[in-house]
Amino acid sequence: MKINLKKINPTFLAIAGLFILVVGGGFTIIHNKSVDSSAGNSEVAVTESPATIVATQPTVSDMDAFAKCITEKGAKLFGASWCPHCQIQKKEFGESVQYVNYIECAVEGSKNQAEACATAGIKGYPTWQFVDGSQVLGEATFQQLSEKTSCPL
Repeated sequence: MKINLKKINPTFLAIAGLFILVVGGGFTIIHNKSVDSSAGNSEVAVTESPATIVATQPTVSDMDAFAKCITEKGAKLFGASWCPHCQIQKKEFGESVQYVNYIECAVEGSKNQAEACATAGIKGYPTWQFVDGSQVLGEATFQQLSEKTSCPL
C-alpha cells in the first residue's frame, strides 16, 4: 500500500506511527528518488516522489533467531509473574520467548525475591541484564536489545 505523506496531517501521521509501534508492529519509510543524468553533462536532476510506508512484521523465524542470539550473547530478562510489564515484554517475543533467558524473581507464597535475582542486584521488573554488567530497567525495545547485544533485528 502506498500513501502520499504530503496529503496527511503530520500530527495524525505521528500518532499513527506511535500506534503501530505500540501494538507491536513497525514500519519503514522508503523515499522514492530518481536520478536523471541523461543530459550528458555534469548536472544531475534528482526528483523525489512521495514516500512510501511499508509495514514490517518480523516473522517467527526472525524472532526465534533474535531471541536465540540475545540469549547466546548473555542477555537475561529478570521478571516476576505478577508484573504486568514483564508479561508485556514477554508477549512481544511471541512464541520465541521460549528462547529468551528469563529468570523468575517472584517466589511463590513469599514476598521474598529469588536468590538469583537478589544476587544480580535486581531492584525492579522487568530488568534486562547484559554481559558487560549494564542493565535496562523496564520494557526494552528490540532496538535497545539489538544495540546491547549486537544481534541483528
